[in-house]
Amino acid sequence: MAQEYLKPAEGGLLVDVSCGSGLFSRKFVKSGAYSKVIALDFSENMLRQCYDYIKQDNNISTINLGLVRADVSRLPFASGSVDAVHAGAAMHCWPSSSNAVSDLSFFCVFCGFGRHKPPDTPC
Repeated sequence: MAQEYLKPAEGGLLVDVSCGSGLFSRKFVKSGAYSKVIALDFSENMLRQCYDYIKQDNNISTINLGLVRADVSRLPFASGSVDAVHAGAAMHCWPSSSNAVSDLSFFCVFCGFGRHKPPDTPC
């Protein structure tokens, strides 16, 4: 479903914000639809787990995949530099979802947001 929604950004840079274990990041890379995928998370442990899963999967090319540790309220991207954003499972953990979405829209050409957990789910 996410892949279909992000179709307008194919061929561009996709950032998977709050990527967690990298489930969607890995799917995006495997699809070959994007020139670069950045798996981004605030948690060093989640990025480590994402990295471990990537290493275990021989079908993933790391040439167009980057892992970045960053806070959703202070993202390291210039205006208009990202073609698509996928943000889902951890939006409810962000200090201010509405501010983050506004900030993401600043540097993103096409943003796709989805909530994969109910808002009252604890982090």
